[in-house]
Amino acid sequence: MKAKKHAKRVPLERIADSVTEVERAFSLGAKLLAPFMLIMLLVVGGVVWVEYGLQRDQINDGYVRQGEILARALATSLETEQENGTGHLGDTADLNAHIQEVLSLDPAVLRANIYVRSGDGAVRAGSSDLSLVGLEADFEDAQPLYTGATNTVETRLGDEKALEVLAPVQVDGETIASLGLYLSLKERDAALQALALRLTAGPALALLLSAGTIWLALRILVLRRLSSMIRAGEGLAQGNMASRVPGRWDKPGRDEMAIAVHHFNNMAESVQSLTAKLERLGVTDALTGIYNRRFLDEMLPREVSRSQRSGAPLALLMVDIDRFKRFNDRHGHQAGDEALRGVAHTLAQHLRSMDFVARYGGEEFAVALPGADRKSALATAERLRLAVESAAISPAGESERLTVSIGAAACPSDANDAASLVAAADAALYAAKEAGRNTVRAAQAVDAAAVAG
Repeated sequence: MKAKKHAKRVPLERIADSVTEVERAFSLGAKLLAPFMLIMLLVVGGVVWVEYGLQRDQINDGYVRQGEILARALATSLETEQENGTGHLGDTADLNAHIQEVLSLDPAVLRANIYVRSGDGAVRAGSSDLSLVGLEADFEDAQPLYTGATNTVETRLGDEKALEVLAPVQVDGETIASLGLYLSLKERDAALQALALRLTAGPALALLLSAGTIWLALRILVLRRLSSMIRAGEGLAQGNMASRVPGRWDKPGRDEMAIAVHHFNNMAESVQSLTAKLERLGVTDALTGIYNRRFLDEMLPREVSRSQRSGAPLALLMVDIDRFKRFNDRHGHQAGDEALRGVAHTLAQHLRSMDFVARYGGEEFAVALPGADRKSALATAERLRLAVESAAISPAGESERLTVSIGAAACPSDANDAASLVAAADAALYAAKEAGRNTVRAAQAVDAAAVAG
């Protein structure tokens, strides 16, 4: 049972995926404008089609009235001849004379036929086309003789389109003949073409103007803002945490797009804040709150490169808390943690804004001094040593005070790269420890290649 349900669900998921792919193939503007254009085309097309049909029927009715007028004229002529005793419907010559008369009345008549009942009841035709004279008429052509009604049908006469009008010829209320006229539709078709042009040109222009207006409105009110949001989103994705949708969106009102932009900018603010917080956490030592070893490893090579480009010196101090293991063992790890925080805080308080201190590891700290040569570094190191000693960092009620030993090295006098600078400062720190602790020592030049080896 479960397998059947799964089999039914898979095609539905594929259909949904296909629909999603189709949607993604078109821009939002196209998806918003296409339904409007389709509806407008259907409405305009329907109106044009109905109007065109009405106009065509009116023109055709005019041709029918024209045929009926000619039929009445023929009836009047036949009635006059019968009153005078000169007319004879069975005489082909008389029929041809009437046909010529009908042709002369309207140049649009391509052919005229007269259908009458013969003596034996058959219907014979007289025609402007001599090849049709005397032939038996079709049932449709003779129908007005029996029904007294006018019939019309569109047909072709040779290469020309024509409207065949079959009108009864009545004398004293009696249908004595049927007049068949083939009227040229050239003028009608030309009129219909002009009508179609008028009916389509206006709505088409209105449709284009409407579509252009709607597109412009969409562009200004929706798409422009979406484009700004897309660019701002791309900026965020590329690492520009300050990327925002420009403009004032703090009071969006009821504008849905403005509300969306407002929320996007708020989200971007949150992302920037969280990113900055994560970046700080990534380079901050959790215990002491100062920079960590990772930050030092990233920043020191940059500072060395900057020093080499600008020619300004750079100094590094390696600071180690004296006898910290013994302190930690005697007073416990919590006291040791408080001592680390106290030393870190003291060091950070006595540095310039351009300097930075990082926890190098355990009870060891590194202090970078941009722009400081060996002499300045030694002076700063002594100031830091005295500051820690004066801070009297110790557990409550204890007389024991923590001190630090500091090694100083400078670039380029003692080293030419970050690794040799650290090695030189570390060697100087070792020398300070060997000299009895709570003291400062300067480094000797260290070969970077030897350190790397």
